[in-house]
Amino acid sequence: MLKTTSSILAPICTDKTLNGPETDEDCGGGLCPKCEDGLKCQVKNDCISDVCAAGTCQAPICTDKTLNGQETDEDCGGGLCPKCEDGLKCQVKNDCISDVCAGGICQAPICTDKTLNGQETDEDCGGGLCPKCEDGLKCQGKNDCISDVCGEGICQAPICTDSTQNGVETDEDCGGGLCPKCADGLKCKVSNDCMSDICIDDICQVGTCEDGVTNELESDKDCGGGFCPKCQDGANCKVNNDCISDVCDEGTCQSISVKENIQ
Repeated sequence: MLKTTSSILAPICTDKTLNGPETDEDCGGGLCPKCEDGLKCQVKNDCISDVCAAGTCQAPICTDKTLNGQETDEDCGGGLCPKCEDGLKCQVKNDCISDVCAGGICQAPICTDKTLNGQETDEDCGGGLCPKCEDGLKCQGKNDCISDVCGEGICQAPICTDSTQNGVETDEDCGGGLCPKCADGLKCKVSNDCMSDICIDDICQVGTCEDGVTNELESDKDCGGGFCPKCQDGANCKVNNDCISDVCDEGTCQSISVKENIQ
């Protein structure tokens, strides 16, 4: 009598049959490859997407509270989902809200990261927290710029008509040697910053006939010009009336004898 031998084949992941611990045909269950979207599952690890909902593997989305698809961290990064917050995983800077990915982690923006981020108006400058921006860089207001001049969103070089105290000016659009001298009452550093040529306590002062300086309408130091005493011989003058002698010849007060010679 012939002996009959029966053999039961163990389930494998390529037998085109749902068997063993599989959750769908030849996939899931921990021993076989994960299942594609639309196939049955019991837990998220059964699915390629790591999303098992209502017993079926689902396509990854940016709100499924799972790191899947192209995401670099849970529901963020990868180009399709929102950028990741500081401290979450990343692969490139575009994965991060801060645009700074260092060591695989999104980093908080700082003023030396060579990236336009945070409140900056241009790379590592402006915005109130970082240094002011140089001329030619982007700005939102004058305080973003070293020059204190923001025109059409760009920091501009200081000029003497920009209604701002900047550059070497001692007050708004005056002083400093490059701009016109400042009127009385405006700030100064040296006498040459002032129309009156008098800078006291860093303020341009009104010229007087006793200040030891040729200023205001004077033709020479503290004399001439119609308001101060007339000038002595040898002093500078503009008209005869600037001189005690009433003789102004070639810009200099002359003695009366010269007048007589002229006559």
